[in-house]
Amino acid sequence: MNDNALLAIVYFETLALLMLLLAICLRMMWRRRRDAVHRQRFERASIVLAGYLNDGAMSRENSEWLANLPIQARRELLVGASSALAGAKRNRITDLAREFGLVEWAEKRCRSRNWTRRLQGVRALTEFRSDSEVVPTLLRDPRPEVRAQAIHWASESPDPEISSQLIALLGDEMRFPRFAVQNALLWIGAPAVRPLADHLTRGGEGLESALEVAAAMPDPEFLVPARDLSGHPSAAVRTYCARILGALGGPESVDRLSEMLDDENEDVRAAAADGLGSLEHWPAGTQLALALRDQAWGVRRAAGFALRSLGSPGLVLLRRSTSDRDRFAADMARQVLDLPDTLKLAGW
Repeated sequence: MNDNALLAIVYFETLALLMLLLAICLRMMWRRRRDAVHRQRFERASIVLAGYLNDGAMSRENSEWLANLPIQARRELLVGASSALAGAKRNRITDLAREFGLVEWAEKRCRSRNWTRRLQGVRALTEFRSDSEVVPTLLRDPRPEVRAQAIHWASESPDPEISSQLIALLGDEMRFPRFAVQNALLWIGAPAVRPLADHLTRGGEGLESALEVAAAMPDPEFLVPARDLSGHPSAAVRTYCARILGALGGPESVDRLSEMLDDENEDVRAAAADGLGSLEHWPAGTQLALALRDQAWGVRRAAGFALRSLGSPGLVLLRRSTSDRDRFAADMARQVLDLPDTLKLAGW
């Protein structure tokens, strides 16, 4: 290769490098200009939005200007404002999202074949807390990520029909959406009680998950289903039923919990002892004292704490149990009596 060819190669490589540097500089200048324009637009938009939220009115000029902003800028503006608002001002954000076409845009995304777009759409509708006929269909979406986000959207709805659809998902084979359903039902609270009680009465899918929710928000509506399911073949179901009965109380609960102290499963026996203790049912003291001899440490511990919850009658039985011929019962009784606050709780 001669010198002229080498010079030509160096010349073209240098020219290419200079063009690349020029392109990088122009790109940086463009981005700075774009960011400056974006900041100016966002500042103006924030001022206009703040005025609207305070006064409940917006000029036609400002409304048209906001509506003409790029859709991502409109979404960023409204989402940023909605996170710190509640009540009437929060509802105004939802109205603006619909007026500016963001709700329509999100619902269109929810219908996409691409699951990432469906996720983006339902996430936007959740951010705007907007009602939609599209999102409930996504509770059965093939993608667990989309189902979980749709569940989050549903947690803001007081509609019993939505609660019923959520409860039907408690049998979901994927743990993450099922956990999201449980959280959503707890967040919904009272409006979900009746549909959940109906589900328990029918004995539908996801029974254990449904009972776990019911145990976390005990309501009298759950008394009959918990009593009826307390003889279920599943030990986990019986355990949750014992917890519900222990939280609700009443003669029926006490009688059933006393029977469950003889259950074949140690978790059920421990839950029954906990329930009788929380109800402070002192007539069950003799049974609880006998439960101190249980082969399972967890049951003995639950029985000991339940006796302590009974006050003076329970302490008498604990003191008597320290001389029990069963060394496990005597040891557990001494451990409970030696706790610093045992005598204080009994008022001795």
